[in-house]
Amino acid sequence: MSYRNVDKEAYKKAYANKNKKKKSTKKSNLVKSDKNTSKKKEILFIDPSTGKKYYNKSNFSDVKAKAKKDMTSNKAYPLSFGETFKQSKAKGEKTFRWKNKQYHTKTKDELEKATKERSERYAKAKKESIPKETTPKKKGFFSKIKSILGRDKDRSPEAVEKRRMKKRVAWMKKRKADGKSYSAKNLKELEAKLN
Repeated sequence: MSYRNVDKEAYKKAYANKNKKKKSTKKSNLVKSDKNTSKKKEILFIDPSTGKKYYNKSNFSDVKAKAKKDMTSNKAYPLSFGETFKQSKAKGEKTFRWKNKQYHTKTKDELEKATKERSERYAKAKKESIPKETTPKKKGFFSKIKSILGRDKDRSPEAVEKRRMKKRVAWMKKRKADGKSYSAKNLKELEAKLN
């Protein structure tokens, strides 16, 4: 018997029956749970590809909103905001909680006074600060490297020419000291230009 001679239709029927049994057990479980609960479950959506139903588990958001409303209602806080503020201020507390929110115990006058003092302190510190001319400018990483390599020099054409002439004079003097040939005429001209 070869693989090709197997009855394909029989296998397809067996597979379909097997899947039907699985689906029927799932449906029966859902039906039982629906019967046990007094409220019907709301179907949020049905997945078109699988046909699976997604239910709203509970109205948790509604319960949470109701609890928050109860916490922030006037019934939960018998004292008004002003009374709560006065009591906290009398106790010397810096903050207090009212309707589930945090508040400070500073009055408007105290806040204005603090900002005025802060601005005066800032102005005083600004006057006493060291002028910019006296503070040395900090060198960055690349400027330090440039100064080490000698690249932070003046780049004007006159300064470049002067440095070039100094190098030529130094080189000629070195050759003269070593007893090598050099141009005495050029050496005198360059020394005259440098002085």
